Amino acid sequence: MKPLVLTTLFLLSFIPCRAQETGNKKFSPAGLELVVSDVKKTKTTLEIELTLKNKGLESILTMSPIIAADFKTSYFLGLNDESKTLQIRRHFFSYPNYITDTPDPCYALFIIEAGKSIREKFVLGYPMAINSYLFGIKSDISKYDKFNAQIGILPFNNAIYWIRERRPFGQCVMPNDKIENGIYQGKTLVETQQILSANAN
Repeated sequence: MKPLVLTTLFLLSFIPCRAQETGNKKFSPAGLELVVSDVKKTKTTLEIELTLKNKGLESILTMSPIIAADFKTSYFLGLNDESKTLQIRRHFFSYPNYITDTPDPCYALFIIEAGKSIREKFVLGYPMAINSYLFGIKSDISKYDKFNAQIGILPFNNAIYWIRERRPFGQCVMPNDKIENGIYQGKTLVETQQILSANAN
């Protein structure tokens, strides 16, 4: 098994407000690579390590929901019974319309500089794991023998940074926040994000 190395993620609050403006209208994940770098199963946990590599020339953002008292995990699971694939998904997500009086998750943003990589380990209860951000519903993950990861990314620029700065209490953004200026003007964050996907080898 490869040694587990966790790389510290830096919140945008530690970064000067001199974000980049990319020249393309559509954000492209070119130069980015997501790898399921390790999978380890014990009697009580399933540990999946991801490595996200930024081989491009510009910094990008990734996100994680702010873990409040009501939140159960920092991810949600997709369970594909047909292919027996377990998906670990962390990207902008809105709750279905039938879920009322519940705000969508509020996400912290993290920067991955050009040429840098991050590693992160997800630890799921085994054989029963909580499968959503909000609800404590557990699913049997022992029947899945294939693994997939999906991570959301955003361009790093001032217009997105300013959404976070506008929040009076707390340094987070929400999926349907609109970008008010720049090349992504009028789009929401969930519309702007791209999702990287990787399967375990």
